[in-house]
Amino acid sequence: MGEVAKIQHLPPTLMRQYYFGNAQSQLRPYIGAGINYTTFFDEEGRGALSNTDVELDDSWGWWLK
Repeated sequence: MGEVAKIQHLPPTLMRQYYFGNAQSQLRPYIGAGINYTTFFDEEGRGALSNTDVELDDSWGWWLK
């Protein structure tokens, strides 16, 4: 199929982890959480999508471990 688009993206992510127990323990359970926002820019159609308006939506995501 080949290349159909070229884009630039910026995915800043913020995360936090908390470890239980002391640093010398062999087993250290943890809890973590994070959030991500991805923004897309400079979208450009290529190959089969040449001269086509390519647009990607920005997105939010989160995780919890």
